[in-house]
Amino acid sequence: MRKINNKEKYTSTKPKSRKALVISYICATTFMLVLTIGCLIYFNKLTTTNEIKLMGEKYKTYTHYYVMITDDRKSSFWQSVYEGAKAEALKENSYIEMLGNNLSEEYSSEDLMQIAIDSGVDGIILEANESSEMSALINKANSAGIPVITALGDNKASTRKSFVGVNSYNLGMAYGEQVCEIEDLTSNITSDSAGTTVMVLMNANADDTSQNIIFTGISDAIKNSANKSHIINLEAVAIGNDGAFAAEESIRDIFMNQENIPDIIICMNELNTTCVYQAVVDYNKVGKINIIGYYDSETICRAIERNVIYATISVNTKQLGMYCESALEEYKETGHVSEYFSADISLITSDNVSEYLGDANESHKE
Repeated sequence: MRKINNKEKYTSTKPKSRKALVISYICATTFMLVLTIGCLIYFNKLTTTNEIKLMGEKYKTYTHYYVMITDDRKSSFWQSVYEGAKAEALKENSYIEMLGNNLSEEYSSEDLMQIAIDSGVDGIILEANESSEMSALINKANSAGIPVITALGDNKASTRKSFVGVNSYNLGMAYGEQVCEIEDLTSNITSDSAGTTVMVLMNANADDTSQNIIFTGISDAIKNSANKSHIINLEAVAIGNDGAFAAEESIRDIFMNQENIPDIIICMNELNTTCVYQAVVDYNKVGKINIIGYYDSETICRAIERNVIYATISVNTKQLGMYCESALEEYKETGHVSEYFSADISLITSDNVSEYLGDANESHKE
């Protein structure tokens, strides 16, 4: 038997290594090609035939395929809006998806709008803003035959078909009335010649005018108050809402500045409400700062139950979602739809919070 030296070993195995590398490369390339083609075929089938495979079920054909787009899709507020729209869509044999939920990366509403347009969906429900970029995207969708319904945030300069939201002025009046009620209760306990400071947290990233209308409603409610002797100072503060940490940081900065801590804080969205609630607890301001919040999540309602949040304004989110979907269906069927739909709002205080916590308590028991 011939003895093989090390040099011969090296030269005899090198071709095999190269061959294995080439085979691995070909296999990987083939796999990626098959995967890409499969995804394209599936997505094309989804958007052209509206066939969607539900878990454990066969493909089901729907009349229309819609998407919902919002910057805060993971919040309980928008999840509730989505559930309302989805339930209404199923009644019409349509399917609606919260676009972005199943994507590996985070995309802005503008990016998701472009994806929806390129995909050729049948309709879009959009939490819009008044930026020129958003206007252009809505107009582009309209030109492609895709109707856009704006929800809660509007874009009046665009060709959107309808806006579904709440009456901003009435919302402001509801906030203002709660401010006056707090002032009536506390003025008998404390007498500060400087008056009561009310801080209204505004979304720094919003370009729409609805916030200004809400602020006007708050101001008018205070001016129309029966007790004219009370001095109430309104202050608007911009809060960064381009992420949970940005909002939390902006709100904590308020509490770090001990000289300008307000007597009452008004929040205009769910995120700010929960952040202010947490800050009041962390900085030992419970009982010293009254919070008027927004939305009726279990966390917010529990805080009302514990007398940490004074009151919150609840928007009928299921109704909001239902109106959005119904507006799309009406436009697809008739070619026209009402320009504005208003969802109901209600006030939650310690007097009626148990009604809103009833369902939550039952679910915990189960």
